[in-house]
Amino acid sequence: EMALADTPALFDLDLPAGSQWVLDEDAARSLHHPTLLVSAADTSSIYRQSSEAIAALLPNVELLHVADAGHFVHVEQGERVAESLVEFLGRHSLGH
Repeated sequence: EMALADTPALFDLDLPAGSQWVLDEDAARSLHHPTLLVSAADTSSIYRQSSEAIAALLPNVELLHVADAGHFVHVEQGERVAESLVEFLGRHSLGH
């Protein structure tokens, strides 16, 4: 239901803006803040490849592959993602 409700924003705003955005690889490499990159195990190869490419650029990244989830990993495996986020934030508290 949420995905259907968000469809106009996706096509009117997100996709046009995303098609103009270019990843600045040097800027990505300079990000030393801890980063949790969530990737669904059952999504299309383009998303898996994108996650791996982004993870390779970030110097302080933790890549979380969530099993039994597709593109809507945060909906399909919300509890697993939330638990992982809590663990991640616990390891990387503000001010450290």
